[in-house]
Amino acid sequence: MKFLQKPEGVEDYLFNKSKKIREMENKVIKTFELWGYNEVKVPMIEYAKTYHESQKDYRMFQFSDEKGYTLSLRPDFTPSVARLASTYFGREESLPLRLCYQGPVFRITTPRKGERKEFFQAGVELIGEKGPFCDGEIVALACEGLQVMGLEDFIISIGHVGFMDNLLEVLELDVEIQEKIKDVLNRRNLVEYENIVSGLDLSKKFKSILEELPEYQGDRQKLSELKNKFSDKKLLKSLEELDEIFEIVDRYGLLNKVSFDLSLLRRPGYYTGFLMEGYSSKTGFPLLGGGRYDELMSFYGESLPATGFAFFMDKLLDVATYDKEDNREADIYLSYESYVKGLKNVAISYAKDKRNQNLSLIMDLSPDNYEGAKERAANLNAKELHYIKQNDVKVEQIKRGSGC
Repeated sequence: MKFLQKPEGVEDYLFNKSKKIREMENKVIKTFELWGYNEVKVPMIEYAKTYHESQKDYRMFQFSDEKGYTLSLRPDFTPSVARLASTYFGREESLPLRLCYQGPVFRITTPRKGERKEFFQAGVELIGEKGPFCDGEIVALACEGLQVMGLEDFIISIGHVGFMDNLLEVLELDVEIQEKIKDVLNRRNLVEYENIVSGLDLSKKFKSILEELPEYQGDRQKLSELKNKFSDKKLLKSLEELDEIFEIVDRYGLLNKVSFDLSLLRRPGYYTGFLMEGYSSKTGFPLLGGGRYDELMSFYGESLPATGFAFFMDKLLDVATYDKEDNREADIYLSYESYVKGLKNVAISYAKDKRNQNLSLIMDLSPDNYEGAKERAANLNAKELHYIKQNDVKVEQIKRGSGC
């Protein structure tokens, strides 16, 4: 029956997978806190008007409450955190604010590989300060977060919204063509991009710049070389900001983990400056995304600059190393001689003592004889069987899978 199946675009997380994603979340939130970011919780349900016009690309789950107001399941953390910051903090607080979060977000998606309707994020927002030093901190924190979660095979790609906007302005393209170019680059559809560019009526010089744009990527040295290609002050300012981010990341000893990509664009449309995405050779999907959004906070009543990013925990789980089997391993399986009066209370006290020692323990709820307890311990992949007898406790190591 259809209603007994999960809908498309959502996932069930069984034992080890659920345990691993919680472990990753705990590690990354701890890392955020070590950098001075304080965790906040925001509701999964917001007024639909909470979401800025720039999030129109997201198809949100919407419904009405009992008063007729239109509500939405949270499609993005940044607007909710911006609303929270504007409501409870504002300019009277000591700036910048460093906030972090973790939890699910929800979007209506077209069923296709890699897209989910419910997925999990953990991220940070640095509010009330601007400049490459802040953005460099964000990039370095993203690198450290990936390393803390056990990933070394990654690269952070940085770009700049201002470069793309100013380049298209310099080329004097009409607004409709500009939006088409941004859309296909956002979707990383380079074939469609090439078709659009080839059909433009531009000088050979300008067309060459657009044709080469997807190749404007690489390390800091390549970025320095590109500065000589442009003379427009706004374009050079964007490149200089990226170079300053490289300098900050270099101070953290992470220069080999960062590259630039001047064709990089991201949804939603509230980004105003530096952009970032993180990749691993193990997957073609971004593991994280973020950037600078200096105008979004004014939508919530506080005109403050801000920058941030979010890890896509589902994608990170896909590339994480963990036991894919549903292994429900516990330290101890505890049973006892059920026919001996008073041993149930002894077993409960014994279990409390072991758990206080931070040992995981499964209590046998239907104890019978020792062999039966041993078989159940093996079936549940317990490390040890502790069997309480009238005068002592018998402890036996359990071999993995011996009960199968």
